[in-house]
Amino acid sequence: MSKRFTYYGGIQTSLLPYLTAYWTADNIATDVHVNNLGGAWVGSANYNTGINNNAFDFENNSTIRYVQVPDNDLLSFTDGTNDVPFTINMWTYFYSFFGYGNWLINRRDSNSTPSAEFQFLYATSYSTILFTKFSQSVNSNIVETVSSVAPSLNTWEMWTLTSDGSKFGEKIYRNGVDVTGTASEFGTYLKMNNTNSTTKFGQAGFLSSDQRAKHRGMIDELAIFNGTELTQTQIQDLYNGGVGKFYPNI
Repeated sequence: MSKRFTYYGGIQTSLLPYLTAYWTADNIATDVHVNNLGGAWVGSANYNTGINNNAFDFENNSTIRYVQVPDNDLLSFTDGTNDVPFTINMWTYFYSFFGYGNWLINRRDSNSTPSAEFQFLYATSYSTILFTKFSQSVNSNIVETVSSVAPSLNTWEMWTLTSDGSKFGEKIYRNGVDVTGTASEFGTYLKMNNTNSTTKFGQAGFLSSDQRAKHRGMIDELAIFNGTELTQTQIQDLYNGGVGKFYPNI
């Protein structure tokens, strides 16, 4: 069941009770929230000026470097029977679009079952943002949701993916504006897989040594809410007119 937010006198209560994990990227690759889900660079660590302090910088070149988080059920969006509501929120900076696309976050260590759960990326084949969730066999039973607009280059933007847990329940927001495009089912989608995959930022897990599947850009202030679908009002509050609100003041 989706967790709901309470308002008192028109003032929103803190989002911290609903937060699962948060990566500030402030010269540290680990989750800073109470669940301490970890995180470490694969390849040399690299930071740059972000939207708030520092950011993960994967650079605009062929060097393979990404952040990897160990497997944890708190990063799987299913209860074993059905998908559950969730939200992924991050600030992104794109230097360029290259190769197969810019992978932002994914749990997809291989193309074999059961090693794929979801991926969130800029997909070259669609020329826009894509979220894919995998069910049963990896490429045969999936739901894809795309955004109606593409990310901009060389500027910070806040991208948000929410889900109410239903088959076509995903929404995509850019800077607090709903830019959800179309959703398509391929095969028969039942529920998201729960695998032993790691979670990767900045690189496709199933193409972990291929520069054509890296994010040529930066990621900052990455938050995951497992069990909670944020509303547009809460997302706009996090965007805060482009200034942003950041951990722990969310």
